[in-house]
Amino acid sequence: VYVFTRLWPPGYPILLAPFLKLFNYNIYRATTTLDIISCVALIFIVRKISRQIGLPVAAINIMTLIAGCFEYTFINESLPTDSISIVLFLIGFSLLIRLLLSKDISIKENILVSFFLFLPCLFRYNYPAISLSVIAGVLFIGSLKKDVLLKRKGWWLFVFTSLFTVAFFTLLKLITGYAGYATPTERGFYPENIVHWFPVVPSSFINLAFLTSQAI
Repeated sequence: VYVFTRLWPPGYPILLAPFLKLFNYNIYRATTTLDIISCVALIFIVRKISRQIGLPVAAINIMTLIAGCFEYTFINESLPTDSISIVLFLIGFSLLIRLLLSKDISIKENILVSFFLFLPCLFRYNYPAISLSVIAGVLFIGSLKKDVLLKRKGWWLFVFTSLFTVAFFTLLKLITGYAGYATPTERGFYPENIVHWFPVVPSSFINLAFLTSQAI
């Protein structure tokens, strides 16, 4: 009997299913293969974005080395859904750059970008806020520059991404009885919860293991 869980969205088991079938339901081989594909894709999408923003060849190669040859705590200690989510998000970000650089508005292009910005939400519950914050950044920059075209693109992205997200959580509610997962909370000030920021903060920009080894 399958029992629905609110801890993670259904994206990962759905994506993992064909790999389990391919490897005769060997969970280790299936998950390892999926992780390898995600890590390789991460390197290529980082190179793609580096080219799009106009970095010189030397800088592109450095970014490739940083993405592919360095070990980060927030990756090696993450859950299997994290690498897939960041790859899908960066693909959406790459498509977003292409959309913003175009001189016209394409509804199909806006839907495609919105879909890829939404896709990580199928794997992690924290991505709706991240995806919408990127779009909010587009609207903010468009307002500062008084760029009507940029603001129109931003609003279309906001509408389509919101529709995808609302439809997803509504479907979850109808199927499982839960629209999402949230840990039980109580009112009050609990400074000890700061420790739960690790490893996202500060390991996303500081290698604590390296600094500790040097200090000792």
